[in-house]
Amino acid sequence: MHQIKPGSCIDCNDFIAVGPKGDISFSFNEWKVAQIKQKVVFKSVEPVQGYEFIRIYDGNTAVINFLANVHLTVDSQDVHIKVRRLEVYHKNTAGWCRVAGQGTIVDENLFPVEKNKSTADH
Repeated sequence: MHQIKPGSCIDCNDFIAVGPKGDISFSFNEWKVAQIKQKVVFKSVEPVQGYEFIRIYDGNTAVINFLANVHLTVDSQDVHIKVRRLEVYHKNTAGWCRVAGQGTIVDENLFPVEKNKSTADH
């Protein structure tokens, strides 16, 4: 996941995503069009070390949950948020590809993320 270069397509043909407004996209291209329509531009997504959890099932399905610092612009306004991502990957003959993804904004006023913690206890 960390070695993926910007612009690389990691999504399966039957990818499904839930966007920030609850909208559903049934391909990467649909998701990209929705971001343009909503004037969202992602500047960076940096996983927070120690808050990444990976489960692999039967050698061909992976569930990944991670916390990320996200920098984006919405209608040209800078936004810095923490997002909890949940992604599902499937291994096919071509390798691993993402079949689903959804992110939830972490409200640090209500649910602070512990500072200076190198690993999570799970």
